[in-house]
Amino acid sequence: MILGLNESPTELLPVTYIQWNENETDILRAYIDRSDGNGYCKKLWLNNVLVWDGSIPSPDNPREITITK
Repeated sequence: MILGLNESPTELLPVTYIQWNENETDILRAYIDRSDGNGYCKKLWLNNVLVWDGSIPSPDNPREITITK
């Protein structure tokens, strides 16, 4: 599944909810850097745990995460 994040310009850390079923929901929070006017995700938290940090450039840091249930 490919998921687009909430990039709301009015939220400091926009939230995206993934509702897997009526009992299971994961929460993604994204830090969106808007300094250049475009808006790029720089950090991503899954259920309040930092799972991706794009502010540290590295070839070993792709712009993707895998959630295994």
